[in-house]
Formats: sequence, C-alpha cells, structure tokens
Amino acid sequence: MNRLREINSADQLDYGKLTDPVSGEGIVPVICVDSAILATEGLLALRMQGFANEEAVAVTLEIGRATFFSRERQKLWTKGEESGNLLLVRAAYTDCDADSLLLDVDAQGPSCHAGAETCFVDPDG
Repeated sequence: MNRLREINSADQLDYGKLTDPVSGEGIVPVICVDSAILATEGLLALRMQGFANEEAVAVTLEIGRATFFSRERQKLWTKGEESGNLLLVRAAYTDCDADSLLLDVDAQGPSCHAGAETCFVDPDG
C-alpha cells in the first residue's frame, strides 16, 4: 500500500534547492489541500500555494496552523491572522526529494485573498 511521506519536524526538508531572491534564505513550495473534501470536490480541494522557510515550517508544525514566508514582506505570516480564514493542519507530507511540502488542512473560510474558497478557481467564471 502506498503511503504519503509524513513529516513531523522542519529539519526533514531540503531548503537548499530554492532560495528567496531577497534574503537568500532557502525556501520550499507549500501546497495546501483539504483532503476531507477531496473525494466530493475534486481539485477544488486544493486551497492555495505558498512558500515556507525552515522557521515557517517549524511554526506550522508547532501551532498546527499553516504558516508561510512572505517573499514580498520578508517575514512569516500565518494564514488567517488578519482575515480569520484559518488553515488548520491535520498532517504534513514531503515529496521524494524533501524539497516541497504538502499540508492536509481543515479550511476555516475562504483561502484566497480575493475571497474565493480556493486560489485555483477562475475569478471570471
């Protein structure tokens, strides 16, 4: 049986393959998916994509809320800290190269900054 590669520590990822152009710090792409609705909603279960440095991953795993590294603001941000639209983390997984992160989340409200449930919908359609 195939199982996802679950992680429980930020040091289980390889941050050396992608770097933030401003800080030079290693980052990994992070995809958030709501697996509880995956079977019924299909790809609409994909909530958002962001980037995280090692500190953001550590905070995510510690507090159980999706936390990212803002390349624009050069600081950590936790989804919902301003909007209240949280992404509560059920589990965290890495790929075979340990250079990207998949978060299984329980979405509490819209995930897109534009107000959509997911960042992957067409705003015009």
